[in-house]
Amino acid sequence: MAKDCQMLYYLRDNQFSDHENIKKFNFLKIDGDNYQISSTKIRNGTQVIGCVSDKNLAYINEHGLYINDRLKHFLRSDERFEHCLRVGQLARKLAQYNYPNLAQKAYIAGCYHDLAKELDEKTMLSYRDQFDPKLFPEPYKKDLNYRVLHGYVGAW
Repeated sequence: MAKDCQMLYYLRDNQFSDHENIKKFNFLKIDGDNYQISSTKIRNGTQVIGCVSDKNLAYINEHGLYINDRLKHFLRSDERFEHCLRVGQLARKLAQYNYPNLAQKAYIAGCYHDLAKELDEKTMLSYRDQFDPKLFPEPYKKDLNYRVLHGYVGAW
């Protein structure tokens, strides 16, 4: 594989900076800030905002990286997980016919449409409370059942 592509590496606190494979396979070092977060938390989306750069977060979200990991983390049932993937595939298919340049975004939106559907009321409201009510007044309506919030929370 190293013959066919350029291998990259990113150091965490100079860990493995002198590893023999770096020279052996001509790895190219990527420089940047280190964030104290595990890759598992990045993949499942539980502690990402403020822990990775905005540029990296945008790339992850725009390219649909870790969709399966995030869905599996937030959704309790296999049925809901499979449903979300099917909706994403259908959304992509429809977009390919009508708006081909938006097919990937349609897939991501379709997959995430029920991301917050199975959250309990306390968790749902804690996410809602992070919205600015001046920018997003709808989720703060008094008579709004917390279950309706899943669309807002999932989109956020």
